[in-house]
Amino acid sequence: MSGMNGTISFQELNDGITTALLDATRTAGQISGEDLAFQRSSNPTLVPLLDRQTSRLLSLVNNLGQHATSGGPVAHTRIKDLDSLEDNWTHLIEVFDHLLERADACLDEFTGVITRLSPSQEELIKNPPNLPGRKKLDRAFQTQNIAKPQLLFQHPSSNHNETSFKPLLNAKPHAIVPLEASIRLEDSENEPKHYVHPYESEIQLAPTPASATVRAEPIPYLPFESTQATLVDTPEGVRLMLDELKSASEIAIDLEHHDEHSYIGLVSLMQISTRQKDWVVDTLKPWRQDLQILNQVFADPSILKIFHGSNMDIIWLQRDLGLYIVGLFDTYHASWALHYPKHSLAFLLKKFIDFDAAKQYQTADWRIRPLPEQMFDYARSDTHFLLYIFDQMRNELIDKSDRTHPDGDLIDSVMRDSKQECLQRYERSPYDDKYGLGHLGWYNMLSRSSALLIPEQFSVFRRLHQWRDEVARDEDESPSVVMPKRFLFDIAHALPMDVQSLVSCTRHTVSKSFQARKQELVKVIKEARAAGAQGPEMKQLFGEIEFKGLGRHAGISGNSATATASAHVQMTSTPTATEAASTADAMKPTDQLDFRQKSSAFWGSSMIGPRSVPAVRGSTSLERLYLTLPLPPLSTEVFMRETDEEPNRSSELPLKLEEPAQQQQVSNRTASVDESFVIRGSRSSNLNGEMSTRPTRSTASGGVADTVDNVSMEDTASTQRAGEDETQQSKRKHEVQERRREKKRLKLEQTLGAREGQEGDEEEPFDYESAPSVIHAKIGQEGKDSASKSANPYSKSLNAPKGMRKIQKELPGKSFTFKK
Repeated sequence: MSGMNGTISFQELNDGITTALLDATRTAGQISGEDLAFQRSSNPTLVPLLDRQTSRLLSLVNNLGQHATSGGPVAHTRIKDLDSLEDNWTHLIEVFDHLLERADACLDEFTGVITRLSPSQEELIKNPPNLPGRKKLDRAFQTQNIAKPQLLFQHPSSNHNETSFKPLLNAKPHAIVPLEASIRLEDSENEPKHYVHPYESEIQLAPTPASATVRAEPIPYLPFESTQATLVDTPEGVRLMLDELKSASEIAIDLEHHDEHSYIGLVSLMQISTRQKDWVVDTLKPWRQDLQILNQVFADPSILKIFHGSNMDIIWLQRDLGLYIVGLFDTYHASWALHYPKHSLAFLLKKFIDFDAAKQYQTADWRIRPLPEQMFDYARSDTHFLLYIFDQMRNELIDKSDRTHPDGDLIDSVMRDSKQECLQRYERSPYDDKYGLGHLGWYNMLSRSSALLIPEQFSVFRRLHQWRDEVARDEDESPSVVMPKRFLFDIAHALPMDVQSLVSCTRHTVSKSFQARKQELVKVIKEARAAGAQGPEMKQLFGEIEFKGLGRHAGISGNSATATASAHVQMTSTPTATEAASTADAMKPTDQLDFRQKSSAFWGSSMIGPRSVPAVRGSTSLERLYLTLPLPPLSTEVFMRETDEEPNRSSELPLKLEEPAQQQQVSNRTASVDESFVIRGSRSSNLNGEMSTRPTRSTASGGVADTVDNVSMEDTASTQRAGEDETQQSKRKHEVQERRREKKRLKLEQTLGAREGQEGDEEEPFDYESAPSVIHAKIGQEGKDSASKSANPYSKSLNAPKGMRKIQKELPGKSFTFKK
């Protein structure tokens, strides 16, 4: 919110950025429409300005590329000139595409379209464990074919239960609101019916522990090699550990999770550390829900709990163990407050401890029992050093805090963000078979793909996705294990109608569930294909989702009470004038609705109709972003020469046949016209300094036009001869006119005589048998005269205009000019 401190809200910042981007895009589009090469050649004063702007834009590209590649595996290539820009164009496209994808993901996360991954998952995506240069995970630690431990749980979860999740609490230590009042259903206008967070009041009212606000010398950690962690795999071991935890003022906690062979996932291991000791708790035991007694420490606001990236850990503790955290300090949020270049736990371990974590075990199968030593040591390292890292970051936060500023207390900022993590609430995600919404639905998968499916393919894809979800719930498997995402697209495109075609389009790498249900799956495909012929099209259903405003919240899984509430508030907020006008058509049939957006969510009003777009040159903000290029408007005056005093003096009319009475006037007027704009011929200077005329080619062969052209060229040459006086020129013109009249008269007599001869003679029929061959004409055998009179089928083509010569294509690469 904007206030005394001069800060602005996100909406104001977004509006300002959108306006600037819109104006910059319009300016760039208009500048690209101008012929800059022509402007450079016609107006030399623009050359230094254009060079200055080119250097400025290249500098901006270099700075932006350097920031976009900072901290990443790709190094930025500096652009020196336009040739370097062309050579590195593909590299720049990849850099800026990656930057735009990151910005899009951040906007989706901020608006609640997608749920943020935990820092460990983000680090895994950025740095996969099997990249070249990293140690690959041994096969012995990868996913194993072992019995599912969830089958032995005393309180197994039901994957088909789509009701609101009820907290697993049997008791509520450190309660402000009693347990009976905390476990209640709440039904409000902004949210569907759900159970409230049982520790919501306790989290909001919890004071910040003194150990997080007072600067103190960091307590050294115990040597990792000379100490051992205690494995807790019995209820007695849990109680002994609890007694030691109660005497601590800070504890470090971390979890290991397994996602592959479980529909909702399994908390497989929990690591807890104090200043003196480490514990590794086996959370796959049948009595796992008896771990709720740890709420005596976890919910104690006087004991500070240190996590790194607690986003998903908070959810998993509620869902599987019934554990809630009160009094959290998340070092992930602290790393952001301190503006560290990276925010993973591996980075903090390297920065403060100089310890290289074996991150390849992050993707290991944490269900393996007994736990291998390498995996045990890796799990222990996540919390063994975390309290010392907390000491270092706490002191740095205190040193960089400005208590005089309302938002300058960095410790308070980190604690607020940590409280928001604790207020997360786990909620089940029912499958939406109509619109495919939710993090388990098909909408997100298709909306992020470039595939455009026909109705039959679209119907098969949706039905396959639903079938995969049903099988995964029945067998308690991950949907990606039952059928990978790429198989969904391959089968939907191929539309196989028998088992053999189905197996061939899945590349023969299928799961056991798929192998056992091939006949069932072929039947599902046939039914879905038949239903798709009458079903909705992909674009139509997507348009309906966007029209109803559901697409913005498709990724919300209900795990966050704040995100869910904000989503419903956004959906039920007061509509704008544009939305109110569009909802007037809500009662129309779906196939008659116009799903085209009236404005763009990113570019604003730039996507509206062309009649509503304001004038570009009338925009004040556009003038400020015109890159200071004084391009003159393209008008008539720009193309006029400075010596041109008469605009129409170069508009010489084509030569026409003049009447005899007008010949003298035409010749006199021609002599006074500027000779540089005579169209009838081009002049060249000979060695004597006289002007000679090079006649142009006639447009027809023979006839009156040839005579007129020849006479006109002689007339032009005579009137333009230099060094003669007016008397000689007038006499010569008169002689030329007389010759032209005589030639016209003779030509007219010949034409009239030929017509009279044709009328007097009877036309004889053409004899095709005795006619000479045109194709096999024997030219030259009967003498020169007969050869010239024989028919030549190519005679007219010889006088035709010649086409432009073939241009040699330019070979790829650069061309160089070498000087001697």
